[in-house]
Amino acid sequence: MESYRALLLVITTWLLHCTRVQPTEFLCSSQTSERFQVILLLNLHYGPECTQQNPRWQTPLLPPEVFTWQSTLQQRIGFKVVDTCSDPDIAAKVISENIPYTWTVADPSFGRANNSVCTANGNSPINIGFVSEVLPTGYDNGQGLINGADIPLVLTVDSSINSTNIHSNTVAAYSLQTTITYATRLMVKMNWDYVTVIYSDDVIGHKSLELFQNISHHHQICIDKSISITYNTELDISDIVTVGVVLLGSEGVVLHRLQQLTPSSNVWITFHDTHDVDIKDGVKVYSMVGESMSQRITNSLVSFSNALSLTENIPNCLSDDSGECVSTPGFRKSFSRKLLEQFDLRLWHTIDDKGVVTSTPRLHQLTSSVFYHDAEIIEVAEALSNGTIVTYSRFNPLSSLCLGDCRGKCGHFNIDEHTTYIHGEWVIIVFVPIHETADLNDQWSCTNFTTTRLFRTEAAVFAFETLVQKLNETRFGLLILDSCGYKLKPAGNLYDVIRGTRKICNHRNECFNPKSVVQVIADYSSAITQQLQTVTREMPVIQMAYGASSITLNDRKNYPYFLRTNPADNLQGHFMVALLKSFKTSKINAVNIIYTDGLYGRTGAEVVKENLAKEQICVHLERKVNVTAADNDFDQLVTDIIYSSGDVKITILFVDPEHINDLMDTVMKPAFKTAWLKMKVSFLLSDTWNDDPALLESYGDIMRGSFSFNFNSDFKTTSFTTHLKNISLPTIDDRNYWLSTLVQEVGKCKIRGNFHSTYNRECNSKDVKLTNLERESYSSHLMKAITATIYGLRAITLDEHKQFLFHPSTIKDRYRELLDVRIPQVLENKGPKNHNPFTEAGNGKVGYSIYNIKLEGTNKKPTYVLVQRTGSSVNDKLGTAQNLIAFYDGSNIPTASITSTIPKCVISTSNSTSLDNFGSHLSTPLIVISTLLGVLLTAIIIVIIVIVICYRKKWEQLKHSKEGERISMQVVDGKDEGYDEISYMHYMSEAQRANILRFVAANPGTAPPTYMLSSEYSKKSETEYKVPRNNQPISESLGLPNTAFSGSGESGTSTTTRSYASGSTLSASKFNNELVYEEGLSVRGGLCAVPIPAPRAATLCDTLSSSGTTYAVLTSPPSIPRDAGKGEEKEDMV
Repeated sequence: MESYRALLLVITTWLLHCTRVQPTEFLCSSQTSERFQVILLLNLHYGPECTQQNPRWQTPLLPPEVFTWQSTLQQRIGFKVVDTCSDPDIAAKVISENIPYTWTVADPSFGRANNSVCTANGNSPINIGFVSEVLPTGYDNGQGLINGADIPLVLTVDSSINSTNIHSNTVAAYSLQTTITYATRLMVKMNWDYVTVIYSDDVIGHKSLELFQNISHHHQICIDKSISITYNTELDISDIVTVGVVLLGSEGVVLHRLQQLTPSSNVWITFHDTHDVDIKDGVKVYSMVGESMSQRITNSLVSFSNALSLTENIPNCLSDDSGECVSTPGFRKSFSRKLLEQFDLRLWHTIDDKGVVTSTPRLHQLTSSVFYHDAEIIEVAEALSNGTIVTYSRFNPLSSLCLGDCRGKCGHFNIDEHTTYIHGEWVIIVFVPIHETADLNDQWSCTNFTTTRLFRTEAAVFAFETLVQKLNETRFGLLILDSCGYKLKPAGNLYDVIRGTRKICNHRNECFNPKSVVQVIADYSSAITQQLQTVTREMPVIQMAYGASSITLNDRKNYPYFLRTNPADNLQGHFMVALLKSFKTSKINAVNIIYTDGLYGRTGAEVVKENLAKEQICVHLERKVNVTAADNDFDQLVTDIIYSSGDVKITILFVDPEHINDLMDTVMKPAFKTAWLKMKVSFLLSDTWNDDPALLESYGDIMRGSFSFNFNSDFKTTSFTTHLKNISLPTIDDRNYWLSTLVQEVGKCKIRGNFHSTYNRECNSKDVKLTNLERESYSSHLMKAITATIYGLRAITLDEHKQFLFHPSTIKDRYRELLDVRIPQVLENKGPKNHNPFTEAGNGKVGYSIYNIKLEGTNKKPTYVLVQRTGSSVNDKLGTAQNLIAFYDGSNIPTASITSTIPKCVISTSNSTSLDNFGSHLSTPLIVISTLLGVLLTAIIIVIIVIVICYRKKWEQLKHSKEGERISMQVVDGKDEGYDEISYMHYMSEAQRANILRFVAANPGTAPPTYMLSSEYSKKSETEYKVPRNNQPISESLGLPNTAFSGSGESGTSTTTRSYASGSTLSASKFNNELVYEEGLSVRGGLCAVPIPAPRAATLCDTLSSSGTTYAVLTSPPSIPRDAGKGEEKEDMV
């Protein structure tokens, strides 16, 4: 009997399929006699005309699995199969024609939609739901008809798992999101970070693309381009530039496309089963296959059957009363709820040959298998339920990396400022200059990397993790921000972070809470540290620096809650000069000094010069270079050092690393290098040189004989070297985002998932060479700062409530606790904490290591050789050198002494402040006497000048006292000559000027009456100044800066007739090194420009009422030079 029924089922479905007239008709099974049924919407065929057999279903009619399902479940539910032709529209139509499901056996037409080709009159079982291989049209946005019927739809393909619009009765028996997640992990395993996506132009394709974009971005996979296709799309493979290509979307479109492919260099990944798909040999395809479609349907049907047995209010269709066989709302709600509970159990159902169902937890089952198709199809990997990708021996993928200009191709990954964030309730913010500012004219640019600064991020994370593990302390968190090597960016970043306007989360989706900040550790730069103080001081929160050394930061009035683990520059300046004095066999009475025009350079140079003066050593050449390295003429600077130094062979450098690079690159030029080496130049390098191995490798041969100052570190770590050696080739991880970038910059190569690289070579294990950076002193002080912070704050919470760490009123107590904190001298030690890192002034209680750059070995390799370790106080003296020092002549022969002298040196108080100026400062014991004589002489000269001016004015008044003609106040148009002739009067009294000004203001264009002019001042001497017309600015013709005079005519020109009244003065201010004219400030030259209409009285010009004319008077001959206002030397004009 059973075989007869099966044969009838096959014949019926074959006839329905073969007699189809239109592609929109359905292939249906015959009716079953069970009381309840489930409709299976299967993709038995695909293609434009529904003619291509889906290889997943091995027969062209009904899958063999149908008979297994039927024989096992027939006692509870029946089902019928509809071929959707992989078309969402057909699936939606089938559903619409089989709801609202309220008909009975006795009345099959009641409440049933018309034109159903899959039901038979009078014998329709109660339809309890659908299982579909395709997402029906309209069901991706909540518009499907089941929404009002409480009828479940189970999707065996999930393309809308995240959609909030899907009705609660829509159930996903399979998670595409999980499969895509595993697939992206497979791509990571295959070393892919750069792919092309091809997707079907339908709901499933678009939803799949959206899922892949989100998941792949999390795994740092960059999509070069996304291409939508249909069955009829002609795809040009030559347009695809990536090795890896991902195929997404509807199964029919994807399988159809795979059959069209021809062999190429591309490697394809799809999420559909490619078994039995006719793919040409040589086409390389990976397929990520999760639960088989048959298994998903089995799980769904068994869940339907189990839910039905647990449902309340089941219709009694076996009763003689047909009214009891009704699908009531109560039944449907109860059944839908029980079905959802079955899926929540996540059981894996299998049916054996005898029809026995076995259920096991799905977590213990294989999640996905990875098959590779080339000439044959083989299984090469599997994805376990815990997300692990296990590869087999035949797994040999091709890489798909974004080599070359990845910043350009995948720049969107670098738009958001990445951070390293380790979650905690007490967060320490650390600023590290991960980037440097490439263009300091653009104060917000942040592009270039430096290896030593990137290295500090790994040092910070290592110290933090070591302390957390050692102390079993889980309350602390760490946030590393990029200070970008310039002072404007970090202050803005910190402000955004503490206000919460910038959201920061790690890969575990743990997000930073702005209220969790307990301390800021920043920075190695004095300028950045000072700028950050404007924010930390107001929060308020304690700020601890690990390299900022400017003496300005010693001011506890302006920086009350500031600490640093390093010493201030007054100590460095002291020992620099002490080092010079220790060269007993050398002759030194003069040095050159070069420093940056920034906080670090200026204050450091001042300290050095003070100490030089105490030891009667003069400064010969002094150069102040612009903070913006690109704005300096290093060719001229090197020329000055070589050809203007004479016998001064020692130069002190207080500059930033960027300036060192530019200066040394200039010296390396053929025009300078030979002369430089012959000079026997020796540098004293401040701590910014930092004993950088890269600098030594690049410039060691021209720096031989120089001395570098490096912060001492009385704080050590015993396991950091081992940690660095054990670092394998990293990928983007949640521990330290910047580790992979560090390896790229050191190895000059490209790592998967990191798009900061500009290199064309893939990194390998040999490129991980980080131990060479271990001596970087700022990294050591950063680890020390983190240690002091954690020990100090942890000690506070032993006696105080945790809110003590956050309340503004407790900051003074917290500062005192941190100032007195004791830490171990070795990071990993659990023993006594006997080391206090701070002086009472809040500076680091350490000195300096002084290294001599010497040429060592037979190959004369530049090497750092330690010669001194200083104390931590300016009262300390230098001890005996630990190693012999060496200077070098042009033949690289070491000598024990150097000459750095000038014939006569007198210590001067004047300082050169510009790269364009330099001075020779003579040193003499008579400096005090010289100063007093200079002051006395200046006073005498001033008195003489005042007397001469006063008597000259009186003489002029007497000279003109008998001339009684009235003063001419007119302006001569001068059209024939092309000039405005401005008449001005000498030496009028203030009262007389005021009267004249009031009259002229009230009577524009009218000369003052004679009675205003005393006969004593009749016929004053006149001097005419000619101002060119033709739209030339008046200011330019007078030798003034090119700024506009306000008037009734065109600004800055003399295109209209103007009147000028005596008694006013030129007003100006200085802004950006240019004179800007405004009311109220007098400038030498005596011209007053008053804007008309005048909204208010000028400060130094008398009150003028509104008028259409500009009034101005020259009270003395204009004597401003033509370059007035340009450069800092002219500031005394204002």
